[in-house]
Amino acid sequence: MNRSRCVVPVLLCLLAVPAVADDKVVPWSEGKATGVSADHLVMPMTDEEFYFDRYSTEAWFKDGTHAWVSVVVHNMGPGSGKLTVKSRWYEKSGKEHYSKQELKPGQYTISNKPFSVEAGGHKLSGVPRTIKVHGKSGPYTYDLTFASGLAPWRPGTGRINFGDEGQYYDTTLVQPKAKVTGSVSGPSGKAQLEGHGYVIHSHGNIAPYFMQKRYLYVRSFDGDTVVWMGHMITSAKYGAKPVGYLYVARGEKVLVATGGVRLGTGNNKVDSQHENKYAIPWELTAAAKRGNTTVKVKLVATKQIGRDDVLKGMGAIEAALMKPFAQPVDYTLEANVTVSVQEGDAAPVESTEPAAYEVSWVAK
Repeated sequence: MNRSRCVVPVLLCLLAVPAVADDKVVPWSEGKATGVSADHLVMPMTDEEFYFDRYSTEAWFKDGTHAWVSVVVHNMGPGSGKLTVKSRWYEKSGKEHYSKQELKPGQYTISNKPFSVEAGGHKLSGVPRTIKVHGKSGPYTYDLTFASGLAPWRPGTGRINFGDEGQYYDTTLVQPKAKVTGSVSGPSGKAQLEGHGYVIHSHGNIAPYFMQKRYLYVRSFDGDTVVWMGHMITSAKYGAKPVGYLYVARGEKVLVATGGVRLGTGNNKVDSQHENKYAIPWELTAAAKRGNTTVKVKLVATKQIGRDDVLKGMGAIEAALMKPFAQPVDYTLEANVTVSVQEGDAAPVESTEPAAYEVSWVAK
């Protein structure tokens, strides 16, 4: 593939980008909403400098085991089409078996018609309503089928456009809550599996550091009520504008699914370990209406379970080059989410269930 490329990953490229304030952003709420088809499973595999593509699948089983598989392709840094496949298998006891492989073009296979990805002993394939996953983590090998209990969904158009040069971020909840069946083979033999999970696909051609200054990501679906929420504050280059979505279902009924949502934050706790003193909200609120149904969502964090200072995980030279432009830190919190659903003039019906959410700060 012939193209000029910065020698040092994303970092030197950042140095070459002029700071233009308040470029245009077209959120996914502006435009005609689309359904989900096989086209939305496609991994474009373009040659663009900041192209990235990610599939995430995760499942929890009735026997207490748990599986996670992630496939990421990106062009950042020297070379194109670099793929990382990671997987985790958790035993009933909570013991984790982790696998990570970094592959170059020629060491994996991607097909878009029909969709499939084969990489490092893992495989994802299928159509939006039925995704099959083969994984291997430590001594465990598993074959899973994710079948949509809830229909695939895209927030509005599914795509945020940045500026006038074709830069974008695209996301699809391929399976907001799937019924997951399959089998696992390990040291104790073969066992049948049954549980629930999700499949998400996102891709774009813009570096996260250009795209956003903060992102919040909420997930709750262990109980009867399902909540997905994503909310971004764009970078200063794009006007520090809020862009988000909210998806709430109860049972097999979608209560609200919108590509435009206002997020409220509260009970902020400051990260005193970081020079930017990032604020981590321990309370989140959002509301939306669909027809005569009003849905209100409130999350209250109970514990912070993760903190990842990205620069500290880099080499000294890379971190020094990155720091003037981005100082990313990721926080993971456990929470309880209360969902209030009011149909017309009827009394609201509330439910409270466990949830998790992530707060990712890129820069102050």
